[in-house]
Amino acid sequence: MTAIKGVVKNGRIELATPPDWPEGCEVIIEPVRIPTEKIGLDESEWRDDAESLADWDAWIQTLQPLELTPAEEAAFARFDDRILGQFENKPGTLRAAVRRSASPPAPSAPVPSASQAAPTKAPEQVPGMTS
Repeated sequence: MTAIKGVVKNGRIELATPPDWPEGCEVIIEPVRIPTEKIGLDESEWRDDAESLADWDAWIQTLQPLELTPAEEAAFARFDDRILGQFENKPGTLRAAVRRSASPPAPSAPVPSASQAAPTKAPEQVPGMTS
């Protein structure tokens, strides 16, 4: 059985969908509590003055790197393969981007000097535009 939602109207509970519960099953009905106090900060309350940023940077420097066991590293690798495998052989996907970033850069051709460069054609004028 799954939970369902409803609303109280005129002293009766109207359910959003009919339950798949067996006839005669016992239920407990409790109102959903909506938090009245605010949790956290919104952007207008973020401090971004130099002192606050320095405090934040000092806190970041105290964080220790996460150390994983070989079993945890293997589990993360399996998860990555499963997620990235969904994009296998699909151009322009995350898997293709990861492969490109992991492969060594292609050797670059030497840049020709100004005297060796091919002459360039002047850009075409856009109708209605003057230079």
